[in-house]
Amino acid sequence: MSDHLYLTDLHFMACHGVLDAEQAHPQRFSVDVALALDLDPAGRTDRLAESVDYRWVWSVARDVMLGPPRQLLEALAHDLAARLLVPPVREVRVLVKKLDPPLADVGGFLGAEVTRHA
Repeated sequence: MSDHLYLTDLHFMACHGVLDAEQAHPQRFSVDVALALDLDPAGRTDRLAESVDYRWVWSVARDVMLGPPRQLLEALAHDLAARLLVPPVREVRVLVKKLDPPLADVGGFLGAEVTRHA
């Protein structure tokens, strides 16, 4: 499948992590989502009903990220991908990034990426 919809750099303040402090104090997270689906019908008709509403994807990401605290980024990515893998989506790729990880000398982010297929 070569057609994709993307939502990138969705930012959230949330309490996820293994350490007690991570579960008690909000931290910065970013989420990237790629959805694989046939975009030809939407391209031909210019109708949202033939595609996936970006607002729905964002609301699912918000619900997962602001939901109950999770210890692992892997669990957040898995849950988000499972919720987004509904028709007409054939494949979903989710990258969850912790932007300020509690590790010395990490100048970037820590992340977990999952890909799921229908």
